[in-house]
Amino acid sequence: RAKVLEERDMALKELEEKRAVEKILENLSERLIEAFKNIRVNMKEEVIELVSKLLRELLVTDLIPKEYVILRALSKVLESGVELKGQVVLYLNPKDFHRISYHLESLKERLGDGVQISPVVKGELKEGEFLIETPKLWIERRYDEVLQDLLEDMRNEGSV
Repeated sequence: RAKVLEERDMALKELEEKRAVEKILENLSERLIEAFKNIRVNMKEEVIELVSKLLRELLVTDLIPKEYVILRALSKVLESGVELKGQVVLYLNPKDFHRISYHLESLKERLGDGVQISPVVKGELKEGEFLIETPKLWIERRYDEVLQDLLEDMRNEGSV
């Protein structure tokens, strides 16, 4: 009888130790999962910052076609729900003016017959920046906003 009680006590002790180890492992597992989540978030932010720096550097070189950048930014503004009618003056940097002049026809077609676009060179604008002036509103896209739009587009497409 004493032997049975001793075996029972040993079995209970082993079970208790096993449960303690399982609890430790469960706690460790939860902490590891949380740590990996934090690492992932931090890595994502670091990647976004790196991509942002790279985009800034690439935008000042000729590695990214500038017409792509300006046309994408223009399209985003025009497709944002802003209703444009009548005379629209599009102010561009001199280099951007020459880069996208052959794309203006398709831009005019997208806007419809009720809109007349008049592109104007404005030397104080940086490459990639533009202003849109209508009788009712003024839209300004500065370099940092264009960069943020590109980053947002990349996030939405899953690239970043």
